[in-house]
Amino acid sequence: MQLVRSLLTAVLGLTVVGTQVSAADFFVQPLRPGPVAGTPLSAISLQATTQDDAPNGDDLAAEAANAPTAPATATTATTATNKGWVRKKPVYAVSAAKAKWLKARKSGQGTATTGGSAGTTSGTTTTVSADTGTGATSGSTSGTGTGTTSGSTTGTTGGTSTGTTSGTTSGTTTGTTTGTTTGTSSGSTSTTGTGGTGPAPTTGTTFASFDALMSSGKVKGGDRVFLLGGYHGAMVVSGQQYTSPVVITSMPGQVAQVDGITVRSSKNIVFQGFKVWTSANANGLIAQVRSYGDTSDLVFRDLDVRATMNSTSYAQWTVTDWNNNQRSGFLIDGPRQTVARNRVTGVYNGILMVGTDALMEENIIDGFAGDGMRALGDNSIVRRNKVQNCHQINGSHTDAFQAWTDGPGGVGTGTLRNLTIEENKIFEFVGTRSPIACKLQGISLFAGAYENFIIRNNVVSTTAYHGITITRGVNSQIINNTVIHAKGLAGKFPWIFNRGSTNLKVANNMTTALKVANDPVKNVVESNNIVVTNASNEFTSYTGMDFRLRSSSKGVDAGTVSLAPKKDIDGTVRPRGKAPDAGAYESF
Repeated sequence: MQLVRSLLTAVLGLTVVGTQVSAADFFVQPLRPGPVAGTPLSAISLQATTQDDAPNGDDLAAEAANAPTAPATATTATTATNKGWVRKKPVYAVSAAKAKWLKARKSGQGTATTGGSAGTTSGTTTTVSADTGTGATSGSTSGTGTGTTSGSTTGTTGGTSTGTTSGTTSGTTTGTTTGTTTGTSSGSTSTTGTGGTGPAPTTGTTFASFDALMSSGKVKGGDRVFLLGGYHGAMVVSGQQYTSPVVITSMPGQVAQVDGITVRSSKNIVFQGFKVWTSANANGLIAQVRSYGDTSDLVFRDLDVRATMNSTSYAQWTVTDWNNNQRSGFLIDGPRQTVARNRVTGVYNGILMVGTDALMEENIIDGFAGDGMRALGDNSIVRRNKVQNCHQINGSHTDAFQAWTDGPGGVGTGTLRNLTIEENKIFEFVGTRSPIACKLQGISLFAGAYENFIIRNNVVSTTAYHGITITRGVNSQIINNTVIHAKGLAGKFPWIFNRGSTNLKVANNMTTALKVANDPVKNVVESNNIVVTNASNEFTSYTGMDFRLRSSSKGVDAGTVSLAPKKDIDGTVRPRGKAPDAGAYESF
């Protein structure tokens, strides 16, 4: 049931489903034109192994089949004849169904100079962007007053792939609160992958700010909103209840940044493909992306979320630097919300989801000092995320994933139900260990009762006690996980640990330590688990975060078929040999 719900969420939430005869496009001018400053993000792969490092070909083909054309110059119109922008084949649904991993593209770098406030502009622009919203622009601009624009553009726009767009655009731009742009476009296009918003815009109405557009009342279900390149300030959405999804995204080939996203009393909105960080003091643990309990059916995907534009330098931060930049990534409340394929960098807490029916999928949380992930609502899925590089800046313990219950009697009372935590990768540190690196706890389920939890196919590489811990689990499973000391040490931790559970199955795991005992009275079953005493003998390269088994590993064919998931963390069908392998990978 959870998998079906996840796929439905992916299709309905992450695909533009237009119910209108024709949908409208809107364009929002920045409060301050770009280019947007900020160090481009380095590539971090969500791939399940170090050897399999390219996006899946099936996903590339699906993206290419639905890729938009080059961005054309917008013209004034109250509606747009974009009837073809409903996607024929939801790429995200394909990825979710096939359990594929995505790779965050490496962005380009460049510089730009700006002179004058408005006027005649000519020049050449080279742009590289990724569907996480990263990228940079180089070129030159000069002039004063309103005037005519001409030039040529060569770029690469990539979602899970890359492409080239070339052409010539000329026209005249005027506008104040609601501006208009007229012009013509010619050229050739070769594009594969833009994140799933449909064809590029051709006609639409331009507004001077996002607030002006929201106040106009013109946006309806199925419409699209394109943020033009530059700084847009704080994005606040309130009282926008749409009957079908409205997509808010960057203009193709341009980079837009907002100071934060706040959503109240709103429904059916997709926020996609731009940068989110504060331009002000970052203190206060305020979340850069925040939705409240009166919202529902929101999607946040392909966003570049940072505490500050310089969060890419977090590895060099001192404790003082961390405290001076202490903001969190996402705090999401309300039912049926999705946070997917985002990069979250240099934050306190990473992604916290409070509402029911949440989907947290294929995000990268790189550099944090609180908790990487939380899911506190029933019927939620936390799948294929990567959490790495934690830092200790105060006395709080850090967890890659944490949940608790908060019933009538306070924290630890009540029951949290129906969570799936699968195919996540949790690394306390990657590369050189920071002097203020934390001792990271993996999957922590301490305070509460946890019913119908499935914890499977996860990799946890830490040095703290709790690799996977569940207290008062009911009808739950901990199956085929790899829980290993980050330095390869044998001993007492990290452990898989149970306390006070009933009807619990713990099987087919590879772990440094196991604190689970068979209990026929409480129906606790521990079976086919491998305690690792020498990580070098068991794994391809635990120092390289490659936890596939060696052919001589004790985990090969050590699992039981009756409890093993049908596929491993890579999507490989189990078993390949006479029985399933123990751990997250089906290697032989």
